[in-house]
Amino acid sequence: MSLIVDVGIANSNLEYVFNQSLVMVLIALLAIFSAIMVAYFNTRLGTLAVKKLRSDVFDKIQLFSAQELDQFTPSSLITRSTNDINQIQMLYTMMLRIIVSAPLMAAGGFFLMLTQESSLSWIFLILVPAVVVFIIGIFTYAKPRFEKIQNLVDTLNQVARQLLSGVRVIRAFNAQASQSQLFVNQADKLKNENIHLNDVMSLINPFFNIILNGSTILIMFVATPLVANLTLPVGSLMAFVQYTMQVMFAFIMLSFVFVFYPRAVVSAQRLSEVLNTPLSIQEVDQPTSFNDQDVSITFDNVSFSYQDAKERVLNHLSFTIPAKTKTAIIGSTGSGKSTLVRLLPRFFDPIEGTIRFNQHDISTLGLDELRHLIGYIPQKASLFSGSIRFNLTLNNPSVNEEDLLSSIQMAQASSILEEKEHGLDAEVTQKGSNLSGGQKQRLAIARALAKHPKVLIFDDSFSALDAMTDKKVREALKALPNTTQIIVSQKISSIIDCDQIIVLDEGTIVGIGNHETLLKTNSVYKEIALSQNIIEVKS
Repeated sequence: MSLIVDVGIANSNLEYVFNQSLVMVLIALLAIFSAIMVAYFNTRLGTLAVKKLRSDVFDKIQLFSAQELDQFTPSSLITRSTNDINQIQMLYTMMLRIIVSAPLMAAGGFFLMLTQESSLSWIFLILVPAVVVFIIGIFTYAKPRFEKIQNLVDTLNQVARQLLSGVRVIRAFNAQASQSQLFVNQADKLKNENIHLNDVMSLINPFFNIILNGSTILIMFVATPLVANLTLPVGSLMAFVQYTMQVMFAFIMLSFVFVFYPRAVVSAQRLSEVLNTPLSIQEVDQPTSFNDQDVSITFDNVSFSYQDAKERVLNHLSFTIPAKTKTAIIGSTGSGKSTLVRLLPRFFDPIEGTIRFNQHDISTLGLDELRHLIGYIPQKASLFSGSIRFNLTLNNPSVNEEDLLSSIQMAQASSILEEKEHGLDAEVTQKGSNLSGGQKQRLAIARALAKHPKVLIFDDSFSALDAMTDKKVREALKALPNTTQIIVSQKISSIIDCDQIIVLDEGTIVGIGNHETLLKTNSVYKEIALSQNIIEVKS
């Protein structure tokens, strides 16, 4: 009994027990508080970092021209802005806790282990390399497969997006079965790749269980003779085993980071592609100030081709649109009409030649100022979820209600407000799905008019309007004598009163003049007029 060390209980020293228990409780409370604070700051830092990344990606996408949007595709950009960023957030949040704590645990455990029995430290020369080789092998295998999975997610999103946006066409042609099978096939590819990858990643837990238990067995096997010879105390052996478990547990924690690391690396590379993509439409460092009241437009030997296209869409176009005039652009489908007007707000830049507003090359103007000068109505009207007022003030949030109502009346959209209970504050659903095609087109025209632009571009914007509404809108536009108007149309009835008509054919200008002159001198224009039975129409 003389070998027993009194710790307070044998002597009924309850004060000692109480004091030690209090210390343990305080340490436990401190550990709980520290864990809560670590979790709080870890989550906060991770969220803020990812918020900044998400904002940077979104801001860069906003600067993309149509060329970059075609390069990445909208479905891929959506995946990169959501799924890829989420992968990085998971890794970042995990790294903030584990990358700091795990090495400290390993170093502390290794140091304490050496204080117990340094002669057994050679065991780590076997365990650590085995763990490192395994992790490197998993990473090497997983990284290209995670990249393939992210690409499959892109494709699946693209297929889903096409099926949902074209659901009416699919139903009209009774193609639900074949199109659904297309989606299922793509989903199966993603499923199979995920299952195959997860089968390999599932080896991580068994491997580390083998390492943990194997290290204990190895230590016991090697240390048994030392214990039997009384050269190694049993207590030191058990402490050595516990410290070994601590070191190996630190490596296991690090392994969880490496489980997410390959996928996060792939996601980071995909986001880096977006952030590092050079912009085809560059903002000038010192833009020219445009203070002119009237705008004439000059195309000087302008040519354009889409990226990777074999042929040019526009070939050496040279013409002038005088200020405060109405100019029409007409031609067969695919002749380059819409492409021509999209060069004006610099959705694309020409590969050759210059475009000038008065004497200013538009490439020297700031993009904001250039697009402020232009009111553009696309062929397919795009409305956003919100109210009618929100959509009409998109270009000019400070516009007053009187100007709004005037623009609505000019666009022959007053009947839309009359039909809605809340007038300007009536709800518009996503993509304007609660409005007809003609209603959306008229609101798009009103939106451009409310901007009071100096250059007004109608990119086949009358196609969804009936003949009577078309005529009324054209009559109302005569009340804008100080605006340079450009009308792209395939209907001669919509452009017959224009001051100048430019006829395009396969990307080249084959005629310029008014309606009467072109009927007499231009065979392409005359052929279009004959096909539309407008030869006898004068106004």
